Amino acid sequence: MSTFIGIVSPLLVAALIAVNFFLAVRGGGRLRSLGVAALGLMHRRASSAWLYRMRASAPRPVENDPKRKKDRWSWTRSLVETNIGWCAIAASVVFVFLWLDGWVSPTQQGRFLKHIVYSWIGGILLAAAGFAVVRSFVYSWQAGRFGLFAARTGLSRIWLLGNNRPPIEFCARLREAVAAPGRIELLDFTGFDLIARGKNGEGGILASILSRWPDKEVRILLFNPCARDVDPDRKLSTVLQSQLSTVEMTREVFETKIRATLDKIQALNQNRTKPIEVRLYAEKPSFRVLVAGDLALLGTMDARDNAPAIPIYELGRGTKEASLHSAARSHFLRVWGDSVPVTVEAVTTVVSEGEQAPRETVAAR
Repeated sequence: MSTFIGIVSPLLVAALIAVNFFLAVRGGGRLRSLGVAALGLMHRRASSAWLYRMRASAPRPVENDPKRKKDRWSWTRSLVETNIGWCAIAASVVFVFLWLDGWVSPTQQGRFLKHIVYSWIGGILLAAAGFAVVRSFVYSWQAGRFGLFAARTGLSRIWLLGNNRPPIEFCARLREAVAAPGRIELLDFTGFDLIARGKNGEGGILASILSRWPDKEVRILLFNPCARDVDPDRKLSTVLQSQLSTVEMTREVFETKIRATLDKIQALNQNRTKPIEVRLYAEKPSFRVLVAGDLALLGTMDARDNAPAIPIYELGRGTKEASLHSAARSHFLRVWGDSVPVTVEAVTTVVSEGEQAPRETVAAR
């Protein structure tokens, strides 16, 4: 019996090494998914993240695809080109070392098999621990480098905001920026989410903040509902039509949001020493801009209502080099110069595009 175990033991060792390679090749994608799920579970309450780099993995080939050519060495590349593959190789090397270092004679059948299993488990644990230590140093180095580059360009933070009320951290950051000296400038599509959206008529987060600083100079740019400019990307439709199609919004909903925003601005102006300036622009909107002193926020332009999260990029001006903050404010100033000044007085219904004489949503100066 001992002779049989001595003959079979190398085959058992090779089979366990093959299991390591199989798990690395076949289960790499699932292990990465489990890792992402674990991070999401640990940070489920997080509403922002400092800048970091996430490597995009190559798309996995479709199983049983007749058009895909068979590659004999694909499993080898999966081992040497992925971190999990190198971890499997290290685990196998450590496994063999532990097995040979604490050699147990095949004549001791129980101890011999137990030693193989323990060496295999020990190889996996030691390789995983070493891999974690090495990757922690690599990630620390990368995080420092990316943080340095972000500081040079002014990109300091990325927020992920849902469709509900913004998180407390974001509201506190916005209040801190508004309280600092400087003008407040907003470029938006309808302005509804930041100004008019809210319960019991309290308005959005920006409206509640502006009510606390009635002396602040505020300038707001909204899209002109009566614009007839042709979309440069879609020659057969206007900018308004293409934008409404992009954000999956009907014209009636757009008019309702514009009307609610202007009504809220009019209510804010009644208690302000410096009325909020509003202008309407007609060019194709690119992104949402909010500039408040040394803080600038860039985001998507009225994302779809079913979007799970809206990314907001926080930009700072505290840099001597060319920053994204100055680019965002320059974009606002350019659009402001090409826009139409209006006075928020009376809000009327916006006519459809088929009518000949459109009525203005707000009274022109």
